[in-house]
Amino acid sequence: MNDARRASDDYAEVPYPGLALRQTHPDRLATVAWLLGVPAPDPTRCRVLEIGCSDAGNLIGMAEIAPGSTFTGVDLDARAVALARERIHRWGITNVDVVVGDLREWRDVPGSYDVVIAHGVHSWVGREAAADLMASVRHHLAPHGIAYVSYNALPGSHLRSMVGEAVRRLVSDVPLPERADAARDWLDLVVAGSDDGSHAVIFRQVAAETRAKPDQLLLHDDLATVNDPVFFADFVSAARDLGLSYLGDATISAPTPAWADASLRARLAELDEVGRQQLLDIMSNRSFRQTLLVHEADAPLDHTIDPERLEPLWVAAPVTTGESVGHGTTLQLLDGVTATTDDLPLIRALRTVGAAWPAGVAVAGLRCNRAALLALYESRAVELRTTAVLAVRPGDRPTVTALARHQASEGLPVTALRHDSLSTHDAAVLTTVSLCDGTRTRDEIADELEKTGAATGSSDVRADLDRLIDRLTGLSLFVA
Repeated sequence: MNDARRASDDYAEVPYPGLALRQTHPDRLATVAWLLGVPAPDPTRCRVLEIGCSDAGNLIGMAEIAPGSTFTGVDLDARAVALARERIHRWGITNVDVVVGDLREWRDVPGSYDVVIAHGVHSWVGREAAADLMASVRHHLAPHGIAYVSYNALPGSHLRSMVGEAVRRLVSDVPLPERADAARDWLDLVVAGSDDGSHAVIFRQVAAETRAKPDQLLLHDDLATVNDPVFFADFVSAARDLGLSYLGDATISAPTPAWADASLRARLAELDEVGRQQLLDIMSNRSFRQTLLVHEADAPLDHTIDPERLEPLWVAAPVTTGESVGHGTTLQLLDGVTATTDDLPLIRALRTVGAAWPAGVAVAGLRCNRAALLALYESRAVELRTTAVLAVRPGDRPTVTALARHQASEGLPVTALRHDSLSTHDAAVLTTVSLCDGTRTRDEIADELEKTGAATGSSDVRADLDRLIDRLTGLSLFVA
């Protein structure tokens, strides 16, 4: 049995549910391309292909808020494809199609897709199939299209492989559905060790990280029989042989990390972009990459970003003002990232951005230094988009998308408007989301929560509901 088929059988036995992956969203890719001066497809009207789509959870979430786009998924797992098709039909989604297919045999018309996504495939199908995957990406990618490919990267993946290979040997005789629990038992033993040797300490740290992963990640990533990490420069070289060039990463970082000393900064300045990225991977022991590729003709001439390119974009972030530090003010921004600055125009601009959250603000309307705003984006403190996110602060009749209501009513991970997945078993959360169809007031929703027994048991259900809605608002769940 070849590696790709073996992996497919494992996924069929222990499914890897499809989740909304923000880093694969067409707007994320278009934003990176715009910043680097490269043509990009319109994220509201594009053709998207996902290779290895599983149950299409990622595509379905995109399709809900981009009715002008079309989405196609292909996967070897017939069970996952059947589940995707059943949901697509039952939920009334008309712009998604999912097919069973082997990427080495399945071919659409060349250049049919503006965006091609291959998340969690390259490193887990064997080297021969990985080469076929890249050829398929090249075949399907339209002119001015963008491809997203994720893979395990070296040298950091050596540490993950070290733990994965050791534990896989210990649980090799355990049936696959029971293997995750058995692996955690062994990992607990490792984590509890007290050997103070440097290698033992590193092994324990990686084991603790591995142990915390959900079943599907633990089994199909860290304990996978097939796992072929690659050095970034080798990945880019293989892509170049096919006529594809490195655009950037799904998450843009500062050209030089803050931790780099003068010697490293000087060495980085001597290298081209691929060499620079490879050296940073080595210095940071990076273990995973999410690389964006374009046709050779669209390759950026320079990976330096002109801050003035932010002008037509939208910026968003929650903003909480902290205590003053000397002459500066500390602000807590996206995902808890903090920044301290004495730049008053920037502080005022960020407060405007925070007041609009979860909606975005047009950069063109902000009076602040664009380079400072770019630096915040590169540190993941703010979000930039080419299109405005639809998220709002709800009024008395809160509304979520039809997709979110379907998912919540079936206990599935709920897709938020920033294309994240909210995974929970909390009955109050799931019931509340399923009831937010815009026809019910908050009082009526609170009454339903009490009637169905989904309320928290507090004496003030309505107050609890308001707090829950505030929390869900921060997760970008509500539409106008």
